[in-house]
Amino acid sequence: MARLIIVDTRRPVRQINLDLPLLTIGRDGGNSITLTSERVSRRHAVIERVDDGHILTDLDSLNGTFVNGAPLRIRSHRLRHGDSVSIGRCELRFLQKAGTSLAADALRLLTLPAELPRRGWGSPQPAFA
Repeated sequence: MARLIIVDTRRPVRQINLDLPLLTIGRDGGNSITLTSERVSRRHAVIERVDDGHILTDLDSLNGTFVNGAPLRIRSHRLRHGDSVSIGRCELRFLQKAGTSLAADALRLLTLPAELPRRGWGSPQPAFA
């Protein structure tokens, strides 16, 4: 079963099984996955289960969705094992690999909250000499 490991700077690390046909992601409490970052739109993205995998779709969010560090230039992306999805100040890791330990992969792929990129949101920036 596919899973998301969610690192949200304001909440403990969470694991979500992707067992529903459609999961909504956003800041609003009515979403399947609620993220607390102020850079997350109320309805930011969806993950849809298809026959052979999962599709991530950005819902025209203001701050965008990044996959493996690159902006999602098209609205949708077929998720692959190990993909890193950045939404606001939150990171989601997609895990789906047959015959391996997802727990071991989760630990290996996980980025700690202190290591998430700051992107200048509320943190002091170094002064240049």
